[in-house]
This record gives sequence, C-alpha cells and structure tokens, in this order.
Amino acid sequence: YNKGGAPFGSRRLTRTPRAKYAPTIEVEGEWDFWKLDSAVKAVKEGGIVVLPTDSCYAFVADVNSKEAVQRIYALKNIDPETKKPLSLLCHSISQISDYTSGMQSKAAFKILKSTLPGPYTYILPASNKLPRMILEHKEHKKVWKRKEIGVRVPDDPVCQEFLKLIGNPVLCSSVPIDTETNKLAVEGSEIERAWAHRVDFIIDNGAHSAD
Repeated sequence: YNKGGAPFGSRRLTRTPRAKYAPTIEVEGEWDFWKLDSAVKAVKEGGIVVLPTDSCYAFVADVNSKEAVQRIYALKNIDPETKKPLSLLCHSISQISDYTSGMQSKAAFKILKSTLPGPYTYILPASNKLPRMILEHKEHKKVWKRKEIGVRVPDDPVCQEFLKLIGNPVLCSSVPIDTETNKLAVEGSEIERAWAHRVDFIIDNGAHSAD
C-alpha cells in the first residue's frame, strides 16, 4: 500500500466534476418578487437569465455587456459575423424614448401609448445611446451599422418587476426547445432540460406561449 492507502499499482479514482446547472426561481405572484434579486444581480454582472414575457420565454442580457450578448448569439447558434439583431425589453415607453429616436413623432407616440404594455414589437430608429456592438453588422468583409432596433414593453408582471429592478432595458431573444427546430419553449421544465447548463438563472412562472 502506498502513502495514500491505495494498493501499489492501482489507479486512484477521481470524481468527474458535476455540470453546473442554473437555479430555477419559481415566481407565482407579487409575494415572490423578492426572489428576483439574485437573477437581477446576475444580469448586471454579465450573466444570462431566462425571463418570462407576455408572449414567450426569452434569454435576456444587459444591454452594455458585450460578453453576455455574445453568449446569446452562441446559445442561438447565430453567426457573430452576421449578427442577427436582438430586441430591447423596456420597462416603459419613456425607456424606449431613451434608446430610440422614433418618439419624436406624435403619431408614433400615440400608437405606442395605446398598445403598450402588450405583446408587440416595434421597429424604431436607434439612438446613439445603444452600444455600437449591437448595431454593427458584418457582411462580405464590409461593416455597416443598423439604424433600427426592435423594442418591446411586455405586459407581464414578473417581467415588469424584473425590468424595474434592473433599471435599464435588456436585450432579448426567444428561448427555443432546441436550435434545430426553433420551436419555442413553453414550460419551465422544457427550459430546464434544454438550457439549465448554459444559463445563469431560469425564472419560471408557468406556461407562456406566443400562440
């Protein structure tokens, strides 16, 4: 026997590191909003969180975190050289006006005010407040800058509280069951099976479907 107690010539068994799985935060109502704090902190530190909206579940990332944005592209198998635009989730119409210039039109403001919060995405001219990395697009070695961005104000109490705690818009992309079919995940259990090892938190408040 050697010093460690194992027979000479035998191989010491080593434990295989366990995969890291994201905690699931179940939020059933306002009394559970305190549970969101850890997920909010994770996003502020550059993490990825799965968040319910009024239409579907979405990957969300801090608008100013380049690393987090790149992680979303990787999750969705989007080529970073030909960036598919992500949308902004905003807490209010006033936040939309900070990151776009489309609110200068009274007609546009009237439409947004009458339909938001709600399950609608509006394409508006982007302002200079948006980080450059979000708007740049590379194609055939040429780089050009997008002039527009999709914006949303979801009518979902959990999403609204999360955005309120963050204090600024977050970038989002819908959560599929897998990247082959792109069928959207509806239940928290589906998201856990498919994505718990690749995100930082999953916020689950029941079934969400765009249908």
